[in-house]
Amino acid sequence: EVIFSYSWEDGVVTESDEYVGRISLLNKPQQIYGRASINLTSIKESDAGLFECRVIFPNRTPPWRNNGTLFHLMVSDKAKVMYAPPEIHLPFGRPALIDCHFRANPPLTNLRWEKDGFLFDPYNIQGVFYRRNGSLYFSKVDETHSGTYACTPYNALGTEGPSPNMHVIVQRPPVFIKTPHNLYLK
Repeated sequence: EVIFSYSWEDGVVTESDEYVGRISLLNKPQQIYGRASINLTSIKESDAGLFECRVIFPNRTPPWRNNGTLFHLMVSDKAKVMYAPPEIHLPFGRPALIDCHFRANPPLTNLRWEKDGFLFDPYNIQGVFYRRNGSLYFSKVDETHSGTYACTPYNALGTEGPSPNMHVIVQRPPVFIKTPHNLYLK
């Protein structure tokens, strides 16, 4: 819980450590704002949450009445990749997915994939499809699908940039180098 308090008697503002230098009272509040309105600058993702404005009367008993206004602050995440595994193993001859783990608020508008440094457009590749969440779906994995992939998510605010490289390795099931005999006698 973050507490922001303001004393009307001496005009001293007290803020918690994570808000020092970033929060201040509006000097000349416009008519649409109250006299205890604040301005928060240099917004961070960690600022998102529920804020409450409450008037406290330190010289009265009780020191407050049932008052207060709640505000929910949503911070808009340009689209950002949250996680990318450095290595992905896909099974040869089987269906598989490569996911792009991103966060986007406002919602995702576009997602771009690259393979080995070039735009990867699955519309031109048989058996590879975009899923609604931006993942790449391979209906039947083969060796041509191995390589270095990266995804870049976009929303109305833009992008934080591409994911780290994901090295995709196609693995075949194990095979016998030498087939054993049907029967061994000792």
